[in-house]
Amino acid sequence: APIYLLRARTQLALGDLAAGRDDAERALALDPAHGNDAVELLAFVYGQVQDPAPLIARMQAGLQAGELPPHRMVLLARLYLQQGEETKAAATYETALAAGSDFTILKNDLAFLLAREGRDLERAAKLAKEAQAAPGEQLAAADTLGYVYLRSGQHDAALWQFRYAAEHANPPVAGFHHHMGLALQALGREPEARDAFAKALEIDPDYPDAAEARRALGAATAEPEAADADPS
Repeated sequence: APIYLLRARTQLALGDLAAGRDDAERALALDPAHGNDAVELLAFVYGQVQDPAPLIARMQAGLQAGELPPHRMVLLARLYLQQGEETKAAATYETALAAGSDFTILKNDLAFLLAREGRDLERAAKLAKEAQAAPGEQLAAADTLGYVYLRSGQHDAALWQFRYAAEHANPPVAGFHHHMGLALQALGREPEARDAFAKALEIDPDYPDAAEARRALGAATAEPEAADADPS
């Protein structure tokens, strides 16, 4: 399985999405207990090479029939997440967790979804810490744990997690810098927050929260102008 995963990454880097998909599927079939990386690759590929709706429909049918294995449940949940169907993603991750999946991607994503909804934050922190403790450099989990802390009002702890993720990411990740900006805002450190949002936009002008960053930067620019225009 690790050799198939290595070849899958190489093929994807070369732009051969179909071959990368096939090798990732082989890796997952060979070793589903260690298929976390395969699921991440497959979720990326299925979002790129084709309309995922037919695949999602087939996996939905398998889930309803009780025939979908836990590792495929995790893939289904990630595909839901990519489609913006967060409620379905969270429910499917919960089902996979109950069925015995121990994937890092599951714990990371479910922790983030719980934090976004602002519910069960203690459990969200536990899941994120378990994901961060998995082998390898789990920067996404560090960022997720920071987000849980942010939603819990632990702004200093959140900033530490976001800064760690941002400083160690190679290549840089816009979302990590955006989250750092949110923590700095919460701490009242506006100039540093603006720098973080600007850095996020520099890395990727079209990242998911880019509009929020532009609004934050625009509001910061407009405030002095409004003061200068005071007719009194």
